[in-house]
Amino acid sequence: MGGKVYSTLLSDRRCDMVACLLQPPAPFCAGELIPEEVLCARVWPGEKNGRTELNTLLYRLRHWLAEEGIDPSPLFERQANGLRFCLAPEATVAVR
Repeated sequence: MGGKVYSTLLSDRRCDMVACLLQPPAPFCAGELIPEEVLCARVWPGEKNGRTELNTLLYRLRHWLAEEGIDPSPLFERQANGLRFCLAPEATVAVR
């Protein structure tokens, strides 16, 4: 962000959500709005979780990033039916 590299450790579910946003299943691409049902299926496979759990997870992720010194406000865009990780137009994604 802003030419600076940040690193943090994420819990399993937070990591799963970020990984799905950055490396979503086809036909979606990194930086696109990923529907809630796609995210929930990836983060909680085989479980019945939805908007409330997703919002709670996003809240906790933002809080964690802020505690780590990473401003989460420019990173995520929440829309009515989904979430996206905001990427610069020329950005590339490498999930390790």
